[in-house]
This record gives sequence, structure tokens and C-alpha cells, in this order.
Amino acid sequence: MTSLLRGLSVIALVYLATNFAVIAAELSYRLNPVEVAPGCYALIGSEDYFSTENGGNIANIGFVVTDVGVVLIDTGPSRRYGAALRRTIQKYAGGLPVERVIITHAHPDHFLGNQEFLDAPIYAGTKTIGLINASGEDFAVNMYRLAGDWMRGTEALTPTVNAEAGRFRVGSHQFNLYQFQGHTGDDLVLFDETCGVLYAGDLVFNARTLSTPHANLEEWIESLEKLKSIPFRLLVPGHGAVTEGNSSIDQSIDYLRWLQRRLNKSFNAGLDLTEVMELPIPRRFASFSLARDEYRRSVHNLYPAIEASNLPPVDQ
Repeated sequence: MTSLLRGLSVIALVYLATNFAVIAAELSYRLNPVEVAPGCYALIGSEDYFSTENGGNIANIGFVVTDVGVVLIDTGPSRRYGAALRRTIQKYAGGLPVERVIITHAHPDHFLGNQEFLDAPIYAGTKTIGLINASGEDFAVNMYRLAGDWMRGTEALTPTVNAEAGRFRVGSHQFNLYQFQGHTGDDLVLFDETCGVLYAGDLVFNARTLSTPHANLEEWIESLEKLKSIPFRLLVPGHGAVTEGNSSIDQSIDYLRWLQRRLNKSFNAGLDLTEVMELPIPRRFASFSLARDEYRRSVHNLYPAIEASNLPPVDQ
């Protein structure tokens, strides 16, 4: 009996080890950069929401390979993603170092890969740094709940350098960094003047419903209007496919203006939050990825503030 139990124990250990190895192999981000212009790359994320299937890989990440090193735009949703991203960059950059990292804003799918780039200066806006300092660990914990073991070893590492808007050069590429707001209180946009590519971060979504957890709709629309004055050739949105021209900017403006009107009209009509969530979505937006889910989240995010600003306090 003892020898039988020992045999079964060995079999069990082999089974567990094999399955852990399979799980580890399955939890592998398959990153395939698209060269949208000479030296300018984009990694296109899933258009789904965070899940254990996609490991949080839902945002578009960018990098530019110059003759002296790489400029990286955002680091992804986890330490595991950051490690895969670093290997991918090394492959495409021929061993050149990452010269600087730019974090566009403080949402977890954009900065939780920072741990893998500690040897480079990591730039972000002042408000982004403040939000990550205040809430970064909460973002990471929530991502653990949503994406599970993909997040193993991930911590919320705060960017190390306050970014300043303006032009800078890295090797053969000339860049212009812009500071906007609206999607969050601090949204960076990087324009590679050399290759004509605008890395717009989450100010712009393309055929994917906009997300609003820290949004100010008026400021967001104003920022998008300003984006159109930048002489870019190609635009890499925060979510969705790469586009030419202003089509995805105009699409984002259209959605935000509609959402703003919907919420205000609903309040004036006396609808409560749950009623607003179930209102129909116009056909031109209904085909967007996550149309109903993100719309409901936006109502949850924004409608209470409209109610609070228009209703008198109970004690008056």
C-alpha cells in the first residue's frame, strides 16, 4: 500500500508540474508589431474588456526605433507584458537601448509594464504621476481580479520624470510631445515628425466605444479639436485600428457629444441611472466594440455628477 501511495504521489506531482508548465506556456503574450511607417511601430491590443483570456492586453502600444535607441509609448497591462514587450523591441531594434519611455496616462493597461524598463527614464505628466502614486496599487489589485495569473509579480511603478510639452530629438527622429486632458486629467500625445505618425493614446478610440472612468467630456472634446491641427499622416489610437486623417478623431468627438446630450436630456426628463443605462444606442455607435458595456459604464461614471450638480442638497 505504501509503495502504491508513493507511486500515486509521484504521478500527481508529475501531473501538477506538467499542468503548471502548460499554464505558464499558455500565459504568453503574442506580440506582433506593425510597422506603420519606417521605424514607427504599433502593437494593436484586443478590442475586448480586461479578462483572463487576453491578460489585459487591450491597449495599443507604440515604439519608435531610431539610429541610437528606442522611444517607447506606454508599457502595457502587466509585468509579464512588459517583459514580452522588451523582448519584442530588442528583436526589432537590433539590440539598441530604450532611450525613454512615455506613459500617456494613468490607466492600468498603459503603465503596469513599467517594472521591465527601470533602466530607462519613464516620463509622464504631473497629474498622471500623482494619480499613479495615489491609486496605482488599487489599479493593480483590480487588474489581478480581472486578468488573474497574467498579473503575477506586477506592481504599480510610478514614472520617474515629469514630462514637459515640446520638441525633442532622439537620434534620427524629431518628436513633439503634447499635453492635453479630457480622457483623464493628464493625457500625453506624441507626434513623430520624422515619420508623420501621431501616437494619440486614449484621447482617440477607433470603432471601439470610448471609456470614461476619469473623463471630463468638455475638455476631451476640446483636446480632440486641437489634435486636428497637428500635421500627422497616420494616427495610432489608444484602442482600435491605425487610421489616416481625422476620421477616428471626428468619430470620437461625435460619440462624446452624443453622450453628453444623452445624459443631460435624460436628467431633464427625470430618468434615473438604471433607466438611462437601458436607453437605445444610435446605429452609428451600436457596431462599436463593447458598445453596450462601455455605455453603461459611462452612465455609471458620469450621471451621478450631473445629478449632484443639478439637484439641491436634501437638507435645504
